[in-house]
Amino acid sequence: MDNVVRFGNQRLQALLDSRYSYARAKVEVWERFDGSLSVYYQGRRLHTRSVPSEPARLRKTPISVTTNLTPRQTYPTGFKASVVITGQDVADYYSIVKDQWSKVGIDLEIMQVADVGALIGTAASVSYEGLISIFFSPPFTYPEQAQYCTGTGWLNASLISDPYIDEQAEKAKEVGITDFRAAMAITKELMKYVLDQAYCIPTPAYPNYVLWWPWLKNYSGELSVGYAPGDSWVQYVWIDQDLKKEIGY
Repeated sequence: MDNVVRFGNQRLQALLDSRYSYARAKVEVWERFDGSLSVYYQGRRLHTRSVPSEPARLRKTPISVTTNLTPRQTYPTGFKASVVITGQDVADYYSIVKDQWSKVGIDLEIMQVADVGALIGTAASVSYEGLISIFFSPPFTYPEQAQYCTGTGWLNASLISDPYIDEQAEKAKEVGITDFRAAMAITKELMKYVLDQAYCIPTPAYPNYVLWWPWLKNYSGELSVGYAPGDSWVQYVWIDQDLKKEIGY
C-alpha cells in the first residue's frame, strides 16, 4: 500500500508526479550492468530514490500510557523543534501552531519542502530530525487509516511497530472485505488506543467545501473518482460553452 519497489535487498521509492499513488501498480525494474536500477511504469521511467532496506523499529510491544509517557526530562527554558511540511495552506496552519507553542517555550522551525514528491521522499528515507506533517486525515474510523501506523512504507512516518496495532489493522482489513461497517467499528476502537500512545499529534477535522460554475456539467463536487487517483473526475465533465458565454465569461 505504499510506493516502495523492492528488488532483492534494495528498495526504491517512486516519487509521485502525474499519479497520486503507485500503490498496487505493476512496474518493471531494469537492472543495468553496473548494478544500478531503473523503474518503469507503462513504458515511462519513474523518478525514484533509494530508501533504507529495513527502517529501524521504534517499538516491539505496546507501551503503557501511565509509565512510558511520563516525562523523563523537563524543559524550564523551553526547547527547539522542527517540522517538515509542504503547501502554503499547511504552512498557514503550522504558523498558528508555531505561535501557540511559542507561548509555552517551544521554538518551532517550519521546514517547507518543494512539493508532495519531496515530502514523500523525506518520509520514506526517514531524513528528518524532528516532526513531519503527513497530509492525511486525522484518526477516524475509515479502515484504511490503520495503515498509517503499520508496515515499513512512507505512510508510517513514525516507524511504529506495535503488535497490537498490526493485529487489529489486519483484522480490520479482513473484515472490511465483507462488512465495511464492522471494519469501521474495529478501526474506531483501534484509534482510541493509537491516540493514547501519543505517537503523533493529530490535526483537527474540519469541513471542506467545493464550489464550481454552473457551466461545468456532469459534476457534483467530486475531488477524486476511485481510490486516490487524483483529479480523475476531469475526464467525466464537460463545459457548456453557450451558458458560459451567456453568463459573461
